[in-house]
Amino acid sequence: MKKLLLFIILAISFVSCKKEELKPVTSEVTSNSTNRAQNFNLRSWFETQESFGCRAPAINCLPEVVITGLSVPIMIGIFSTVLRGNQSEIKSSFSTNRDFLITYMYETDIDKVISGEYIASGKGSNTSIRYFLLKGSVNELKVVYPFN
Repeated sequence: MKKLLLFIILAISFVSCKKEELKPVTSEVTSNSTNRAQNFNLRSWFETQESFGCRAPAINCLPEVVITGLSVPIMIGIFSTVLRGNQSEIKSSFSTNRDFLITYMYETDIDKVISGEYIASGKGSNTSIRYFLLKGSVNELKVVYPFN
């Protein structure tokens, strides 16, 4: 009787579980700071002589993404390329790893790096939070992707 009751409870709990629907987000959301602040847990990029990172208020720094498992060496390779600062190599790395990066970044942002519309740079190290900074014309910071 106890086993039957336990089975019924487990069956009801599995049936009542509903998978959350993930809604895709467009890059237009990343260009509007008011919308981003309302829709995401965003922060702002800061950089001083002593430190750098993301903090309140919400403007251009997306939530941190934790990279695990087999993805770690791929991301370290891409990040190392970004740190070297050669835009030709960065475009090539983003192009080669585009399908991988789409898992973690907006597709339109990736394409803008590949086309040269955005300039990619990096901050951090392979042992700390790594930041991809994407800048537009006149060195205007568009979006920051923090990865751990």
